[in-house]
Amino acid sequence: MSLQSNAAASAEVHASRLALPSTEFQITPIVRADLPALVDLHDRVFGPGRYARTAYRVREHAPALSVACRKLVRDGATVGASQMTWVQVSDVEGMLLGPLCVVPAYENRGLGQALVEACRDAAVSAGAAFVMLVGDLAYYQRCGFSRVPHGSIALPGPVDPARLLIWQAGDNSTVVKGLLAACPGDPHATPRAR
Repeated sequence: MSLQSNAAASAEVHASRLALPSTEFQITPIVRADLPALVDLHDRVFGPGRYARTAYRVREHAPALSVACRKLVRDGATVGASQMTWVQVSDVEGMLLGPLCVVPAYENRGLGQALVEACRDAAVSAGAAFVMLVGDLAYYQRCGFSRVPHGSIALPGPVDPARLLIWQAGDNSTVVKGLLAACPGDPHATPRAR
């Protein structure tokens, strides 16, 4: 499976296909100019401790943006976002979802779920065979995610196996197995600032 993606898919706005709870919100692709606001949003929602998490170890070896990153906008301001990082398990390429965040004032409105679905759809359009994340099954199960079979996928650091979740494109019958690592790069990605 190739990381090549249709340039039109990177510009696609998924809000028209999703059941956003209000027309005052739009979901659009994240672009390079959004990165400072995205860092600020993550600082406010997660704090500096997020960098110690294993998922961040994977992300730090990948471009900052991919064609599947999405933001939630209200009145021109970014009020939510989710990054998507190209990863691979053995020779199967997919995406790592997250961090997903919505500012507290807009939580519990279905906006996070709409973001997850928009990112998942964009990942599939870009050719991802799966979307993986570390999170709560009770939340992400609504978007079709399930637990990774115990021991089938390893990450480069500690992760609670009950929180390692996957959604697979297609018939879902093939179990992806191996070490999860960042892909060498997405041709449409924005390099990470060092």
